[in-house]
Amino acid sequence: QNRLIYLSERERSKGAMLLNDVRMLAEMQDRRKLHRALEKRGVSTPRFVECSRDGGAVPAVEEHSDHIVVDGQRINKPFVEKPCDRRDREIYLYFPRGTGGGRALVSTRESGDLEYVCRFDAQSRVRRE
Repeated sequence: QNRLIYLSERERSKGAMLLNDVRMLAEMQDRRKLHRALEKRGVSTPRFVECSRDGGAVPAVEEHSDHIVVDGQRINKPFVEKPCDRRDREIYLYFPRGTGGGRALVSTRESGDLEYVCRFDAQSRVRRE
């Protein structure tokens, strides 16, 4: 990806017309940056809570049978957990204890093919990695 950015910048400096902004495409791979860009432009998005663990202060997470609290913001189960990197296709769904609890991993191939994996886990602890 960095190589693609380097090549596009080199061609831009030579006066080439670029049809796609490679830097913006790279930025859009991070869901956090994408949400901030959408908010800045006034685009409505579904309610979400950011729980980043890749630097800085680790967010406080409380787990309960029917909800979680992330830095004081309550999210009721069922909810969807998506990785920050949009290319990471491991998406978890968490269910409240009243409906049986647990979590399901839904994973698709990066190419967007219809092939997917769905595994259920009776443990409904939110991932910490």
